[in-house]
Amino acid sequence: MMFGLSPIVEIVMISLSISIIYQLVHEFTTDRKKITGMKNRMKNIRNELKNIKPGSKAYNAKQSKMLDINMDMMKLTMKPTMITMIPFLLVFTVLRGAYAGVGVLIPLPAFLNWVPLGIGDGLGWLWTYIICSMLFSTLLRRAADKLEARGII
Repeated sequence: MMFGLSPIVEIVMISLSISIIYQLVHEFTTDRKKITGMKNRMKNIRNELKNIKPGSKAYNAKQSKMLDINMDMMKLTMKPTMITMIPFLLVFTVLRGAYAGVGVLIPLPAFLNWVPLGIGDGLGWLWTYIICSMLFSTLLRRAADKLEARGII
């Protein structure tokens, strides 16, 4: 335990904090309008491909254009991950040391013990973090999308 609270409360707070930090980095390092434009261009090319014979030069040229757009889009979306990777790995190293002996944080019912995820009788700190992180990231992403749609961000 790092902050004197119950381990599950600490993991939930850490998960929320990391999700907020990642969302902020994502918001300030990606050009969402550019990504949206790229997605729209790829959708248009996909629609054009439906009317072109597969294997033809025109078809191959359109596929090549889609691949180029996809690579550019991947570069833009990977930027926040690259920026946050090292600091987050350091945080996980600290968490592993702090919560190594804690054991089960969320007990699971007996009928779920067969799940082949190596979780045994319940969820330890890592699985608790992963589930909370997925939940918080989804909620924060939806909130950011709604704020952007309203022109607030």
